[in-house]
Amino acid sequence: IYYIGQTTHYSFWILISSEGSSLTRKIVKCATASAASATEASCFTSVIVPLRRGDRLHIQQQERNR
Repeated sequence: IYYIGQTTHYSFWILISSEGSSLTRKIVKCATASAASATEASCFTSVIVPLRRGDRLHIQQQERNR
C-alpha cells in the first residue's frame, strides 16, 4: 500500500480476518511523518502473508492528525 497526500499525519493498520474466526489480526501498521517544510507526506508498506480461501483484508485508519 502506498499513500501520498497533504503534510498531515496519518496512520493505518492492515488487518486480516479468517473465515469462521471471530478474531481480526493486525498485520502491519503504516504511519506518515513529515518535516514542517514538506508539502506532501507519503507512506509505503508491504508484507507477504499467505492467504487462505475466505480470508479478508481490511484497512483501518488508526490516527488522523496525530
